[in-house]
Amino acid sequence: MSDVESFVRFCDSEFGTAVMDREAAYVRRHVTAGDRARPAVCFAHVTNQMGQTEEDFEKGEADGSRDALEVIDAAAAAWRASD
Repeated sequence: MSDVESFVRFCDSEFGTAVMDREAAYVRRHVTAGDRARPAVCFAHVTNQMGQTEEDFEKGEADGSRDALEVIDAAAAAWRASD
């Protein structure tokens, strides 16, 4: 079983979802490796289509990039405040 398959199964069993991003699986693999284990959070800017037209990978302010950064900022502030 690949790391991605393993991570999808983990997410399904722990969180009730089988939707997971490959980059998130990669992050999980490396932050949980042996004595380097560290807490981590991964955010994904999800769109309804990817790679269908030339502009699909351009996520400017009108397509939610500012909103996504605000979510990340709020999560980071809450995480720092919890220490």
